[in-house]
Amino acid sequence: MALAFPFAIVGNLFYSNCRMGKPRVGAVRELPLQRFVVYPSENRCKFFAETAFLDRFAGIIPGWRIPKFQREMMASQVGLKMDFFGEALLSLRQDNRFFSYVQQHIKFDKSATVRDQNAILKSAAGFLKIFYPHLELTLMDFQRDCLDPACRLRQALRGSLYYLDDEFNQFGREIYAEVK
Repeated sequence: MALAFPFAIVGNLFYSNCRMGKPRVGAVRELPLQRFVVYPSENRCKFFAETAFLDRFAGIIPGWRIPKFQREMMASQVGLKMDFFGEALLSLRQDNRFFSYVQQHIKFDKSATVRDQNAILKSAAGFLKIFYPHLELTLMDFQRDCLDPACRLRQALRGSLYYLDDEFNQFGREIYAEVK
């Protein structure tokens, strides 16, 4: 049975309850999942170490980099009501022009798995719907505003999978996609 809708896991994980163990040799920088990955000696937050589960996500939004909402961030003028905006996005979901555009304008390297490609295609199509709903853009706009952010979302996940499971080493750590 396949799901007909995407889903997101949203919540607060307490860092003290999900401490990471020692990273594998070669781990040079902190990867998004390293904040919550549990190595074999640990017994908390195991679901973040299950690579078969994680590989099914399109990407990771680094919530710890998003600033806390402050009072001065609130609008003081007229704004767009969110339920209206949500309804507009929902109506765009039925429009396949965006996904077709993305498929025609992205070329993947052989290092990208099918899940990598699907995640990047879907994320880039989502960015395209939000930023260019009339599809009036240049290839440079598409690269900067749609493809690059979609690749960064998936790359955060791919980099973590590379260090978590040797199965992902055969594909390499980096995903290469370009505008064609």
